[in-house]
Amino acid sequence: MKFLDLETRLDMARAATAVLRGLQIKNGQMTYGELAKAIGMIKSGERWEAWHRNQIGDILKIIRAVEVQSGSAADNPIEFEKIVTAEGEPGTGIAKNTRIVSD
Repeated sequence: MKFLDLETRLDMARAATAVLRGLQIKNGQMTYGELAKAIGMIKSGERWEAWHRNQIGDILKIIRAVEVQSGSAADNPIEFEKIVTAEGEPGTGIAKNTRIVSD
């Protein structure tokens, strides 16, 4: 399995946030694979692999953690259910208690 470094994850989280906000505005949906392509995780000509699903999940958790910490979850929550499986069903979801922690 491949892993993304810190800077790449943060860049992709920022891009995914913009994509999710756009989906809210258009009342659209997108598959996990389409999101991976939209944020540059899957390059042109590459195929979806299992590690992409894990990394997309991590990116969405980063977004949720920052959303909770910033307080924007109450004002204008991101609609994570706009990201769906290939069958058009919402994914497993993001834990409501996803948060930023420090040791």
